[in-house]
Amino acid sequence: MVEALRAEGFVTRKREIKGGTIKGGVPLTNGPLRAILTNRVYLGELNHKGRTFPGEHDAIIDPAIFEEAQRIQSSNRNHRADVWRASGAILMGRIYDDRGNRMSPSFAVKNGVRYRYYTSSALAQGRKAEAGSVPRVPAPEVEAVVLAELTKRVAAMLQSPDRTRLGPSPLVVGSDADLIAQFVDRIVIQPGSIDLHLLDPGQTDGPTIHAIAWQRPDRTRRREIHHPAGAPDATPPAPIRAEARARLLMAIAKARRWVDQLVSGEFQSTADIAQHNRCSERSVRMTLTLAFLSPTLVKAIADGTLPHGVGLSVLADAPMDWTQQWGMLGVELRRF
Repeated sequence: MVEALRAEGFVTRKREIKGGTIKGGVPLTNGPLRAILTNRVYLGELNHKGRTFPGEHDAIIDPAIFEEAQRIQSSNRNHRADVWRASGAILMGRIYDDRGNRMSPSFAVKNGVRYRYYTSSALAQGRKAEAGSVPRVPAPEVEAVVLAELTKRVAAMLQSPDRTRLGPSPLVVGSDADLIAQFVDRIVIQPGSIDLHLLDPGQTDGPTIHAIAWQRPDRTRRREIHHPAGAPDATPPAPIRAEARARLLMAIAKARRWVDQLVSGEFQSTADIAQHNRCSERSVRMTLTLAFLSPTLVKAIADGTLPHGVGLSVLADAPMDWTQQWGMLGVELRRF
């Protein structure tokens, strides 16, 4: 509706304030439009301190139409909330573009595959000129980068000599979303970096900002894909899917965090981790092996150069020897 009104040239009411300054006259956005659709003055009523009273003016809209508009808004609001909760958008409410616009979860479906994104609210509302330098980013990749950096920073806090400032057990949460809620104030997407505003329980002067070097993936670039051994040379190997790559990176970050927690003594065993995270001990053991993957293999995952089909089920049982890990995959480097 916002886009339709904008296309037809509808703007907010202009008004002159003290000093001759003109306010209003700008395209409608979600907030003002919602205020119009819920304003009971149009029903011949008056609003006062959260209550409505019969007015002396005539209604300009049929009550049945007004109530239907409220029903549709409520239904849409509940549906969006359900979709967002089910989307796994762990950065929701904390991620912004570099012009201060909040970025909200969105998705697209291509060939039956669902791709998650965070999109600037300005872009979503049709105000493209007001959106930041990077108005839309792939959600799984940004989440993986943020979690990897957050895990490293929190581990450094735990290992610092002044660890007591964090309390006896600072990581009392069991999910990635809870970890972000506890330590992240906000995330700002810049053209060449992700600014992580990190909360430190031992500091009172606000969050510290850590710039993580990052570029939005170029979907058109050529990549060197590790070619499955025995596959025909003429067959160009398909790269690992973006969602599978993001799941792997997030699982690796989680595995490294668990290793740090075992080393620091926060958890005494894999059984403690399983109980804390409400999962099976077997799942914990399989995930922990990802913390010991070859650095070159982790880089291949991050770069998206592994072939399609390599995922958690394959790498969770990887041997500890780095050479054997590559041998298990049976791939060689080729350009397609």
